[in-house]
Amino acid sequence: MSRHHPSRRRRDFSKLNKRYVKRNDLKKLSLVLRDVKLNFDIGLAEVEALLFCYDYEFFTINHLSKAMGKSRKKLYERTVLPLKQKGYIEVIHHGKEIDSYINALFHEKSGNEHRLGLSQSGRMLVQRIYRKLEGGEPINLQTS
Repeated sequence: MSRHHPSRRRRDFSKLNKRYVKRNDLKKLSLVLRDVKLNFDIGLAEVEALLFCYDYEFFTINHLSKAMGKSRKKLYERTVLPLKQKGYIEVIHHGKEIDSYINALFHEKSGNEHRLGLSQSGRMLVQRIYRKLEGGEPINLQTS
């Protein structure tokens, strides 16, 4: 049946053949973001930060702000600090404990910035977001 056949005009939608669409997981992105907001009280900026940091063993606020192109102060106050308070980001290395050898390794003069990383619950949340996007876990839009 052709694309312009009169009987097709009455449908609400018509899907393309699968050979024309290879991946379409991000179709559910807005639903998944609403799910995460309702059930975990995590906003869009916080989800972006979690997804960005997922492949880091640890990071500093300076590095994160440069890599994401955001203001260091605002990123910390609005995103990182709430994630730390909710337990999704934790301090891996305290800045005061880093010795001169580590400072030389990281080419830093002050060396007193904390190294942060995703906690176990942060990693599990990112994995849950990916499963929801890929259809492996249901999207729940009612509060739990």
